[in-house]
Amino acid sequence: MKLLILLLLVSCAGIQKTIPIKPEFDAESFELFKSRSNLPWVHELQEAANCVIKKESFAHSVREVTGFTYSDKSGVVVYEDLTDSRTCTISTYKTKWYSPFKYVVMATTWPSDKEKLYLNLRVNPRPMPDMIETVIHECLHLKGYSHGDNSRIGKENSVNYKVGALAKKNSDGCY
Repeated sequence: MKLLILLLLVSCAGIQKTIPIKPEFDAESFELFKSRSNLPWVHELQEAANCVIKKESFAHSVREVTGFTYSDKSGVVVYEDLTDSRTCTISTYKTKWYSPFKYVVMATTWPSDKEKLYLNLRVNPRPMPDMIETVIHECLHLKGYSHGDNSRIGKENSVNYKVGALAKKNSDGCY
């Protein structure tokens, strides 16, 4: 019995801790983003953002992030969460007012709605790479990631801002 326990301990000692990577998803059929909007630019954004998610360069750049602020998850886990089966639906809304002197929200999510992200029509459409960054950022909110309050200051290493920036950086050829 002691010999069996000793053999078990020795065999387990050689096992290295690895982070499992989910088997590659079917990039051809995978669509993270959906929309029911009649606005042509929303449809173009949906296609472009889905293109970025499928790019190996984007997947690699997210997976290689070892740590984020506001989260203890690695880039590997964040990418798995981003590419799980839950979709993010791009919707639009329009604020009642707009002032160039006051901060205006580009997009938002609501806690009661776990599927839709909302782009503000007062400030969108914008350049496609910026909107791709925004929808990835908001989709990560829907997947449970946060960056504390609404200030951007000091948040560049949070999951939402970092992965959004990586999406923008890897958006070439998708629009």
